[in-house]
Amino acid sequence: MVVGSKVRMLHGFGEGIITKIEKDQAMVLLNEGLEIPIRIKDLVLIAVREEKKQVEIAEKQGSAPVRTSPNRMFFVKEGIFLCGFNQSNNLVNFSIVNHTDFNLTVVVFKLGRPLNQFLGHMLVEPKSVYELNEAFSIQNSNHLTGLSFQILRFHPNQNDPFPIKENSIVFSKVDWKKTISTIPILEKEGYLIQLDGEIQKIDADELKNSLLSQKINNQPEPKRNDEFKKLEWREIDLHIEKLRSDYGNLSAGEMLDEQLSAFDKAFDKALVSGIGKLIVIHGIGSGILKSEIHKRLSSSNHIKSFKEGRKEKFGYGATEIQF
Repeated sequence: MVVGSKVRMLHGFGEGIITKIEKDQAMVLLNEGLEIPIRIKDLVLIAVREEKKQVEIAEKQGSAPVRTSPNRMFFVKEGIFLCGFNQSNNLVNFSIVNHTDFNLTVVVFKLGRPLNQFLGHMLVEPKSVYELNEAFSIQNSNHLTGLSFQILRFHPNQNDPFPIKENSIVFSKVDWKKTISTIPILEKEGYLIQLDGEIQKIDADELKNSLLSQKINNQPEPKRNDEFKKLEWREIDLHIEKLRSDYGNLSAGEMLDEQLSAFDKAFDKALVSGIGKLIVIHGIGSGILKSEIHKRLSSSNHIKSFKEGRKEKFGYGATEIQF
């Protein structure tokens, strides 16, 4: 977290901007205009500051409460982008910006007349920028008309990659002046177009048919950690003894990887099945597992909110996710 980051309270519903950091405490300017001190460990990062304007405003006004309006706040958006910079009046250098926590496999084609051409295949690491080794003319052309992207998103702790909806950009149909923005990671101005839309739901029909088949054949309900019961809300227990019978042979790091892998699979299945709520039982412990889960949720575009789940039963040992 840095000054200017957008954060959410870990044990509450308030959101705001960090205006000052001293040791383990941060001053947070809430959306309501009130500035309060909060321990850094009690904050969850939502977005990194994109422009310095808010910091300069906060510094000029000191610790006095500041009223802010949404149109004065600008934050880096999580996602996958195509960014471009003018090399000359006619040519643009393009790069792929992976502003996510996932690895990407990207295949790029040049759209043209009469045929499309293969441009390249690349692996783009999390929070990195991959430059396309070619300058392009974005003016009307009889040959090159645009670019097409096929993207697979994957994570080391997940078994199957997720394909992103194929995105084709026809240069003549883009209002390039309206795409000028601050580029994530590079933090300089250029053309910016988001490439990742809604993630395709892999094997959704297969999963639903499997659940329906079990019901028709009167098969016993699967265990909670293997599959879900067909409910409006679902629950996953991430205590290591619920996941592995041989957990005594695992190191602390291996246990955490196993728990996060189970969370990722549960989260993806919840998305596919279209439920409204998922309760994740992570326990209290050292707080590392809870922190990692909340970090992933903070960067997800597929949920409405998350909060402490069923305190009367789990205390602070569970998180409720609303889709």
